[in-house]
Amino acid sequence: LITIFEKKILMETNTESKLSLTNVFKANAVMNFLSGAMMLLMGEMMFEEVGMTATEDLVSMGIWTGATMMIIGIMTWKMPDWAGENLSDVGKFMAAFMCAWLAIAIYEVVSGKFTVAQNAIPLVGNALFAGLLYWKSQD
Repeated sequence: LITIFEKKILMETNTESKLSLTNVFKANAVMNFLSGAMMLLMGEMMFEEVGMTATEDLVSMGIWTGATMMIIGIMTWKMPDWAGENLSDVGKFMAAFMCAWLAIAIYEVVSGKFTVAQNAIPLVGNALFAGLLYWKSQD
């Protein structure tokens, strides 16, 4: 699956920067899709990894959340095609969207719910993509 994504990104025209806004959207899409797939297929393990008791209800909620994240990933992948010339506006909106997720991840660490190590992927991933989406939307 990742190989298909990588081939698509590498087949972009030579005149386009490898770190184009389109490629940032596609990389973010891969992160969202894979996060969703892990929640969908390995929810119990993911919850237990961060110290949560994986009850039947929590795992069921994780399945729905995982499916939603996969859909967000697919939509993010398609966004450059859908947005067309308005992609920079959508990129700024997505940067704000990623900042909202980043705020939640920071709150979880500050409140003591999770440690930085337990929340490292959401902290780093959301900060990275919020910054890249905003930065590349300025071009």
